[in-house]
Amino acid sequence: MSKFHSHSGWHWERAEDGSVNIYNGDVLVHSESADSWASIVSSVSAGGEMDNRFYTAKDFHFSTGSVAVKTLSQPAGYRSPY
Repeated sequence: MSKFHSHSGWHWERAEDGSVNIYNGDVLVHSESADSWASIVSSVSAGGEMDNRFYTAKDFHFSTGSVAVKTLSQPAGYRSPY
């Protein structure tokens, strides 16, 4: 898979299993599971990791193509199929 270069030699890569690998140059520095990545994304969003934002972030991370993500419209107790 291709790496996304953010700045100063830091690269990010989504693995086939959904985990995210973090590189400094060509050196793998860290890897986060798909669940951890979704938690990070939702935690640093403006609304934080509340309500169903974790599941929304995870659904978005695993979606392909053009998908409209519903931010807070899932019913209470909603669980992602992923």
